[in-house]
Amino acid sequence: MDRALTAILGLVVAAVTVLLGLAVVLTVMVDDVDDIDAARVPIETGFASVEHDPDAARDLLDAWTRWRTGTFVATGTWTRTLDERPDDPLVGDVFVAQDPPQRLVVRLGSVVTAIDDAERFERVLVAELSLIGGYVLGPERLYDVSSGDSAGCYRAELVVPALASPWGRWAEYCFDGESGALLSATVRRQSALDVEQTRAIRAEVSPDDFS
Repeated sequence: MDRALTAILGLVVAAVTVLLGLAVVLTVMVDDVDDIDAARVPIETGFASVEHDPDAARDLLDAWTRWRTGTFVATGTWTRTLDERPDDPLVGDVFVAQDPPQRLVVRLGSVVTAIDDAERFERVLVAELSLIGGYVLGPERLYDVSSGDSAGCYRAELVVPALASPWGRWAEYCFDGESGALLSATVRRQSALDVEQTRAIRAEVSPDDFS
């Protein structure tokens, strides 16, 4: 065989060998990336799939309205459990005093909400209820909604995956039938589970509750 042709064939074989080697390396790298991505996926907390019920969505909005306009004092706990640290949750007390237009919310020792003006109370209420309506009603809603297993409970599941969503990927809210106060809230976020649980509710509200 001609030396020049032999040399050319040798170069071709060498090039193919290098390319095959690169392919193997790239395959290994891709597999490694997949393994890394898999390791970053949050631990899944199971939740029931929600089939949208427009009546339940309207009931949820009504329950939310009653919660925001009721008169009561509620105490409980708020817990956030990170998927990567399931044995080390953040836990703190929650205190809510409401006698419209007064509303005070203290969580983990910090004031979250303090309203004592009728005009501001109305403005905040209208804005919040408008947001909630957008979350659960109509074809452009963010969440599908259904009734929960217990009376006064509602489940919401995110319709379209989003990096930031107000109620996480899935949520359940339960309300007290007598006072309208929130009994519990469970929110499954991207990498954490938030749970608010009410321990006690009383209907008598005094000025001292807002001090």
